[in-house]
Amino acid sequence: MAELLAVRDLGKRYGRVVALDGISLGIAEGESLAVVGQSGSGKTTLGRLVVGLERPTAGSIRYRDGELAHRSRTRAERKAIQLVPQDPLSTLNPSRTAGANVALPLVVHGLPRGRARLVELFDKVDLAERFVDRFPSELSGGQRQRVAIARALATGPRLIVLDEPTSALDVLVQARVVRLLERLRQDLGIAYLFITHDLALVNSVANRVAVLYRGRLVELGPTDSVLRKPQHPYTRRLLSNVAVVDEAEERLKPARPDDEAVDQEFA
Repeated sequence: MAELLAVRDLGKRYGRVVALDGISLGIAEGESLAVVGQSGSGKTTLGRLVVGLERPTAGSIRYRDGELAHRSRTRAERKAIQLVPQDPLSTLNPSRTAGANVALPLVVHGLPRGRARLVELFDKVDLAERFVDRFPSELSGGQRQRVAIARALATGPRLIVLDEPTSALDVLVQARVVRLLERLRQDLGIAYLFITHDLALVNSVANRVAVLYRGRLVELGPTDSVLRKPQHPYTRRLLSNVAVVDEAEERLKPARPDDEAVDQEFA
């Protein structure tokens, strides 16, 4: 598959704090890449840089054949890379209907925004037409997340950054949203940068996995390889913390390395 997005030696500092340090990875057309790590690993910062919400301190981000600038991205580039945030309630305008929220990127980019287009977008995320006229406060958490996904789809993106999109949902709703995302990826050929701390989800959402630790990329590979034969102690630590339902699954988990082993490998 052709490379859609390429991140090279990407760095981000906040004063003396290093959030990202020399990150290099790529995302192919139609691929889903999961970026995992605990809080403070830099995964959300990476997503914000890719979307253009923040400026990198070092390195470059290329979309197809062109380098992405921070403030001067073209309209086509801004349409092509969209974000689904962790908490849609904080980004959906409570005084606007769900339909009006989804229509906003259509207005910004001068795209057709009639009711028929909104109904089409809502249908893509399995929401009936009646939800177009409801306000965010009248929707469940899963319905609000579907509205956020519909809004991201409005511009016809080629890459969607999903920042912990299921973390606020219960297990059943989470599974429905994951199935929806996979169907959309298959039907529309879009790529995902799926940011999560939950390794239990990764097998369902990603072709490849990138593991971040203290702002550095410590492991990158096919999902099956990383989950079954992790090479870095930090990855093994993450996997050792995954909840299981029986003793047989518990025996399959890697032994948890101590903090000293993780830090020595990192150094």
